[in-house]
Amino acid sequence: MPNDNQQVAPFKAFKQEFEMALPGIVSLLPKHVTPEKFQAAVMTALTINPDLLTVDRRSLFNACRTAAELGLSLNPALAEADILKQYDKRAGDYLARFSPRFGGLMKLGRQSGQIRAIYAHTVRANDHFEFELGMDKGLKHKPATADRGALSGVYCVWIMTDGTKDFEYMDRGQVEAIDRKSV
Repeated sequence: MPNDNQQVAPFKAFKQEFEMALPGIVSLLPKHVTPEKFQAAVMTALTINPDLLTVDRRSLFNACRTAAELGLSLNPALAEADILKQYDKRAGDYLARFSPRFGGLMKLGRQSGQIRAIYAHTVRANDHFEFELGMDKGLKHKPATADRGALSGVYCVWIMTDGTKDFEYMDRGQVEAIDRKSV
């Protein structure tokens, strides 16, 4: 197991490199995010997942730039986005990949000006849930009032500014398949 000095050295090196790259990233940040706040969020993400320091450095900076450009927070409590370590077969190496979470995607949808409302919910085994696809698409969900049971699916509903409504549903198997890909 590496000692504390071996773990701190890559973090310090990245912090110095990031400080040098920060002026180029600042121009991408939305007005409400200060450079200091963004830098703190990146450093927190690396503290939570120090394995990111082992990936191709250019990919890590690209992931940070994408987070800045989209204005999504890397703060886990806000559930907007993450930077993940993934193996890339073409590169033959581990790369950092920016990955928006559902909260971040909903935030981007709201900011687009095209979506009036958007929300997501979990469906549990004891809930009353029906959905239908096709020409008369529909969704009904009445959560159980007591024990809702195990997760059976998730859905997201959106209402466009023109009043058009739509939804997307994924069952538990689809959610778990996506989760396995992101590890």
